[in-house]
Amino acid sequence: DLESLEITENNLKEGKKKIAEVRKVTAELNNKRKEIKAEMLTSLTEFSNKVKEIDDILTQAVNVQRDKVEQYEFQIANKKFETIKEIFDKRNKAYSEYNFDFNEFYKTQFLNKTYKLDKIELEMVDFFENKKQEIETIKTLENADDILVEYYINGYNMSNAINTVNKRIEVAKNLEIERKKPLEQPRQPIKIEPMQPTQVEKQEQDTLVIEIKGAEKIALAKMLLESNKIDYTVL
Repeated sequence: DLESLEITENNLKEGKKKIAEVRKVTAELNNKRKEIKAEMLTSLTEFSNKVKEIDDILTQAVNVQRDKVEQYEFQIANKKFETIKEIFDKRNKAYSEYNFDFNEFYKTQFLNKTYKLDKIELEMVDFFENKKQEIETIKTLENADDILVEYYINGYNMSNAINTVNKRIEVAKNLEIERKKPLEQPRQPIKIEPMQPTQVEKQEQDTLVIEIKGAEKIALAKMLLESNKIDYTVL
């Protein structure tokens, strides 16, 4: 044991020799460690490069297949769309007098794989019959032509079409009534009475009389007086 060796004059040379031997062994061990470490790092780098290379190859393959899947699904969806449109056009010939728009029937959900053509055709039949019945009902109404125009341009919604036309007619009637009113309304002077003073000493108040012509101007004057809390009397 090098640590327990006592150095004396007699064994000094032997002690130096043992130190040199130990240092040599230590150097050899360190050199081997470095060699093994370098080999391991080289192997790890080569392994990492191989893994990355394999990953790149697999990723490229996945991307290619994904593009093929998307392209195929697009072709299937497009073919289904064309089929739906073709069926619609054929059935629409039986309703040629109504000139139904395919876009008002079509829904993007139709292209889902779970949405079967049989179900779509049933909905198509209901669409044609319901819209036909609505149009025939509209034809029996007053202002049918105007309602039909609104019906066709606003998504085949009968109630909305009727309400829109009725409101339009109501507005037109009100405008006509206003148009027929005389340009000048009878004079309706407004007597304004100042509010009572809050001071202890009351002063004599004056009365102001204003003549205002026209119903709209009178209404506006009333609104202004009331908003300013001014008492007034219409004569």
